[in-house]
Amino acid sequence: MSSSSSASSSQVIDSMNSKWKTRKSFVSNATEEYDITDDDETLRESTVITQQQQTNTKIVVATDVEINDYSSPNTQILQGKLKVNSTIEKQSLHKVTSHAQLVNRFRYTTNGDFRSRFSDVRYQETKSILDSDIARNSPFWGFYTPFWLAIAIMMANICTEAIREKGLLHSIGTSRIIQIFFQDVIWIGLCDFIMYLSLYGSFFIQWLCKKEYMLWETTGFVLQCAYEVGFFFGVMWWLELSNYQWIGKVFLVLHSLVLLMKMHSFAFYNGYLWRIKHELAFSESYLKKHDKVDDKTTAILQKSIDFCKFEIDNTSKHNPQIQFPNNLTLSNFFWYTMFPTVVYEVEYPRTTKIDFGYLAEKIVGVFGIIAVMIVVAQERAYPLAMRAIHMKSLPFQEKLREYPFLLLEMLPPFFLLYILVFLLIWDQILNAIAELTKFADRDFYGPWWNCITFDEFARLWNVPVHKFLLRHVYHSSISAFQISKTSATLVTFLLSSVFHEVVMYVLFGRLRCYLFLIQMYQIPLIAISRTKFMRGRSVLGNIIFWIGVASGAAIVSSLYLVF
Repeated sequence: MSSSSSASSSQVIDSMNSKWKTRKSFVSNATEEYDITDDDETLRESTVITQQQQTNTKIVVATDVEINDYSSPNTQILQGKLKVNSTIEKQSLHKVTSHAQLVNRFRYTTNGDFRSRFSDVRYQETKSILDSDIARNSPFWGFYTPFWLAIAIMMANICTEAIREKGLLHSIGTSRIIQIFFQDVIWIGLCDFIMYLSLYGSFFIQWLCKKEYMLWETTGFVLQCAYEVGFFFGVMWWLELSNYQWIGKVFLVLHSLVLLMKMHSFAFYNGYLWRIKHELAFSESYLKKHDKVDDKTTAILQKSIDFCKFEIDNTSKHNPQIQFPNNLTLSNFFWYTMFPTVVYEVEYPRTTKIDFGYLAEKIVGVFGIIAVMIVVAQERAYPLAMRAIHMKSLPFQEKLREYPFLLLEMLPPFFLLYILVFLLIWDQILNAIAELTKFADRDFYGPWWNCITFDEFARLWNVPVHKFLLRHVYHSSISAFQISKTSATLVTFLLSSVFHEVVMYVLFGRLRCYLFLIQMYQIPLIAISRTKFMRGRSVLGNIIFWIGVASGAAIVSSLYLVF
């Protein structure tokens, strides 16, 4: 490389160092959760990288949103080597150095060690809380037995009343919930299978990138985004067009969102690694091709090489043979689609064998809880729902007068159904799938019943979705758009609230935004829970939390049905 080019590179780096001194920055902690308390001064004082660390950590960057286009139309990748002409080399090197200081804080810890982009989510062999030794050895474990005993007594009472009034066969045959449950079940199953097959479109895009038919940074990224948008609106269009009953529609829309998260995580995990791989190829090729490169530029490119190798090696520490891009196989993708997770990793912790006794216990639990839910819904919730629909035609003032009484009657059955849904999905179904697939990380929920704030509940109620939001919304929005933790938290809550409202639209067939507003209302509640008055008042916080949980399902359902 000529001396003028070296001087130009040095000037660019010196200019960046000058700008960096006045730049507000922070290091994104890889293990942080959603945090709405964002003190810029504290962040600045505690995480600004010192001048010495900056010199040692200048790197080439590749982020989730493309800011480094190493693959211009004049660039060709052949057998893993990036071949460029001198003009494109100079432009690419300028892009490398000009962006180096922008996001290097995301690649290094405060002490200068490498930090993987995927260190925010970790998988390890663990049991669900209600199956763990900690829970079974707890002094409060005995309360679990009277809970189910109360359910059994209530079930016996409800069933006895129904049989005495209608007879056993007539009660079952005329059950509206049972009719809805089994109506169009074959067509719903076929629709669900087609949605599952649609997942493989994301795999095909990555396979084309692997075979070098396209580049992720250009065509692949655009295709994936278009595919996800088309998948979502295609499902919504079909549900709007079909005449499925509400149970089938809710199942399909919920499963479609799960599949959407799965395909997004797979695509953008590997998409990020394609950028890392291309960055590695460029840095190695540049140093190999040019003998006379100034020390600062050499340091930048060498740091780039070291980090990119670290990132790729980190994808699979136990089995180097499946490290990226060797993970892009049909077998690897198939097992990912089977695992009860929506965050992609090259490998997961696995158990050595299937415990068929435990699996049978969970399967029996699934059918048992579904039976309880059908009885409660038919005999307690359904008549109230029909009454709410009838109230819809009443004058507004009369609605307001009757609504509180309706809500009080709806609280017990809808609260019970809410708890049963949790037990059905997160404790029974997900654990059954995990056991069947030998998926060892059973951390599907945390002790959410002990929550004192709603942000804690958001992390513990649905851990698989929380992990997805943490990696692909919260941290990605910080690194991609350079926004604060407060803004990233708002974005995360906003996106979650939007998709909750989508489910309500499918369920009730109307857009009212009641659930959206209730979801977003959690943000000021979180802020209140962190005030000086609430600090240390954990019992009061837990009471407020449980009032919200106990009344939430009834309030939301009644609002959509009546108004």
